[in-house]
Amino acid sequence: MGCRFQGTSETIIGDQCKIGPYSCFETVNHLKNKEEELPIRIGKGVWLGAQVVVTPGTTIGCYSVVAAGAVVTKDIPPNEMWGGVPARKLESSKL
Repeated sequence: MGCRFQGTSETIIGDQCKIGPYSCFETVNHLKNKEEELPIRIGKGVWLGAQVVVTPGTTIGCYSVVAAGAVVTKDIPPNEMWGGVPARKLESSKL
């Protein structure tokens, strides 16, 4: 519900993903004198919490989890849990 897909580059979402409400998928960077379009790739079985923002050119590996409200600015490897602004890997003691 309420998710937004911004830009004209592709956003690839794998099978069996769970995407929370009001998440944003931004495939365009607005640079000083131009726009840069970069695709987003979301692997199989990824779980994104509510209001997650995924920035241009990032890949989220299969079966990873991204906490609600996180801003994904770099690639996330498979099978990891990330959260925060900008998103970073969460230690197992913080889960």
